[in-house]
Amino acid sequence: VLDLAPTTLAEVLETFRIVGNATGKTPEANELVEKVQARWDTVAETTRDAERPKTLLLEWPEPPFSAGHWNPELLQIAGGQGGAWDE
Repeated sequence: VLDLAPTTLAEVLETFRIVGNATGKTPEANELVEKVQARWDTVAETTRDAERPKTLLLEWPEPPFSAGHWNPELLQIAGGQGGAWDE
């Protein structure tokens, strides 16, 4: 049993490695980590100079619940920014 509860993007990538090691798929997990990180880096580079609109990122709508854990990091990478509701 693996207890995986990542709260940051770095921890998400680490969970890939943990599962890969536990399943004997370490090389595949490392390759996945590299591919995902490269995608994030490409998106971050593409949006680096973009206007950063305030964005409401909901985890679910009823009741409205702002997305947490690594989602604000993904929003930042994608070129958005959280609003006052996330502070």
